[in-house]
Amino acid sequence: VALRIRATDQLNGVIDRFSAIASAVLSVWTGSAWVERETRNPAWVYCDILRGRANGRALADSRLDLNALKAWADACDAAPAQPALPVPDGAQVSAGEPYWTFDGVFDFRASVFEALKQVAATARASFAVKDGRFTIVRDAPQGVPVQHFTPRNSIGFSGSRTFSEAPHGLKVRFINERKDYAEDEIAVYRDGYNAGNASRFETLELFGVSRPAQAWREGRYHLAAGQLRPDTYSLEVDIEHLAATAGDLVRVSHDVVSWGQGYGRVKSADPYGVFLDAPITMQMGSGYAFRFRLADGRSVVANPVTTPGEHTFVPFATTLGAGDVPAPGDLFLFGLWGQDSAELLVREIQPQRDLSARLILIDAAPLVHQADRGAIPVLDTPASTALTPPVVSNLRLFEEVEWAGGEPLIVVKARWAMPSGALATAFDVYLKTGDGPYRKLTSVTGREVEIARNVAVGETFT
Repeated sequence: VALRIRATDQLNGVIDRFSAIASAVLSVWTGSAWVERETRNPAWVYCDILRGRANGRALADSRLDLNALKAWADACDAAPAQPALPVPDGAQVSAGEPYWTFDGVFDFRASVFEALKQVAATARASFAVKDGRFTIVRDAPQGVPVQHFTPRNSIGFSGSRTFSEAPHGLKVRFINERKDYAEDEIAVYRDGYNAGNASRFETLELFGVSRPAQAWREGRYHLAAGQLRPDTYSLEVDIEHLAATAGDLVRVSHDVVSWGQGYGRVKSADPYGVFLDAPITMQMGSGYAFRFRLADGRSVVANPVTTPGEHTFVPFATTLGAGDVPAPGDLFLFGLWGQDSAELLVREIQPQRDLSARLILIDAAPLVHQADRGAIPVLDTPASTALTPPVVSNLRLFEEVEWAGGEPLIVVKARWAMPSGALATAFDVYLKTGDGPYRKLTSVTGREVEIARNVAVGETFT
């Protein structure tokens, strides 16, 4: 920038204040070549930090995962959807505006790594190196898991939940382009709260964000993440962890948290059925699913024929394709349809001895990405779904007569059917006599229990 000033009696000496609205002209990858363009896209800022003139050790293009960076850039340029809930004045989506932009000014000293983290965080991404190339890991909906874990290929599973008082909203601080790039603050409320009843706030500062609509969306995203991702899990795996990087989607089946109803390895299989090295149990009236991890890492889901009882051979309801048949030694995960395992994201990988690693995992909770379009749903983790009490059906009381010393003895018993869609290991039986309170009678593993013996005429039970 060149500044030319004519000295007058109103101005002499040194000018100590100068401001301008500037745009970055950076190299943009079109998919086949780099072109110079004016851009606010975080992906191209990220690339410029890695390969641009400001980096004293600029990287060659061969060191960048250009396909992943181009996909991230396209996601940043995508048009945001109009929200279906109240939006603060000034934060409405304007026609043609992109989903994410980066408008940060680095007027401070920072390392290359710190600068990359700042830019990536603006668009829900983080720095990563994969297969020797610099790339990013995005927090975005994913449908294909990169790895599967069960107690057969992991140890030391643990979980924790942070219990904190949820704020009524966030005060999001950013530089507002609509107010001459002055510091501004926008209130983002949790569902059920507004300016009239919200009193407990936390502060969220966003670097590089200058549009009110983007600031409001990121506030909703952080509220949803706090509500739908309160749990942290960890497990230790051997060299198999190399298939996953931070941010990847994995599938986990584990009996500690009741994710799925069985797991093991395949003994043999063909397109029509599978032999297992561990038994699985099915009940009439329920739909089940197998999930197989094939040698190439693919996740194949198969629908078995429901046959009540315990089995080590299960036929498939639908014939598998030749390329989808599991091989001996492949992992299998088994459970109710849609509940064979939990979808988790790798938050962190902590290297351990002998090429093993401890993975820190969080719930995938893909609905966090829709928090700017509508209400945030109630937390419904796989564990809470699996622990929902089943409904006992066909409960009935009946009488039997036994003879003791030539005299009739009336015995009252209860009998019920196995709950549909659940594997019950025990039943708690509560009894109420007449108008008295319910009291626990016993716990049984079967489906029949004796309520009372030598019952008097006129006595009632509930």
